Amino acid sequence: MRYLTESFEEIEVTQDIPFAQAKNVLGESETLHMDIYAPKNDTETKRRVLFLIHGGGFRVGNDKQQSYIVKFAHWFAQRGYVVVSPDYTLYPREMERPSHDACAPEAARQCELARQYLLGHAQEWRIDPEKMAVGGGSAGGITGNIWCRIPGAFRAFIDFWGSLAHTSEAESYPPTFIVHGTNDALVNYDYSVQLKKQLDEAGVPCELFTIEGAGHTPIAEMENYLPRVLNFLNNCFESDL
Repeated sequence: MRYLTESFEEIEVTQDIPFAQAKNVLGESETLHMDIYAPKNDTETKRRVLFLIHGGGFRVGNDKQQSYIVKFAHWFAQRGYVVVSPDYTLYPREMERPSHDACAPEAARQCELARQYLLGHAQEWRIDPEKMAVGGGSAGGITGNIWCRIPGAFRAFIDFWGSLAHTSEAESYPPTFIVHGTNDALVNYDYSVQLKKQLDEAGVPCELFTIEGAGHTPIAEMENYLPRVLNFLNNCFESDL
């Protein structure tokens, strides 16, 4: 069944689609690109969309082709999703940068330009503008915590080991699924526990998938949590909310 089981063996990947111009931290104009992963030989005309935001500490070194983002993108596209992986401007490694929480709003603003581009090309990509979700890992998850709050934009948010140190506006979140390891040395697991508590208190549907003893980016466990994510997404998209 599409969106719940592997339904497509082959995936078409369209790389480096320019979607906007943005000023980077050096004040230079930079072209932002995204990659789109879609099932091959697919005849569906209104397909669900999952945005996946890469991590990397908001520093140059990782981009939309970060290895686990590519792996996740193929996995979800084989199950029928159109997966979009956008870039955003990053800090040079030699340059001092603000905290993760302070970097996220601008990254989210730039990622929103990718969504706006896709909305303008919905027929070309045969996507359903009413059925979009966003996910991100590490810095991408932190960015997603900001981006997901745009009213009516997303039906669900998947937070892969990237919760904010300080969460506000919990009532603005869509239904949220969090994946986090208890031994994460880069993004404190307690941030996810606190986010879950705040979302529960705000009445936002939320699940926290805890991986005992796991560190940052627990890709080895993906076959344990991605099916749970898939079911969560399907429930969100099938809901009348």
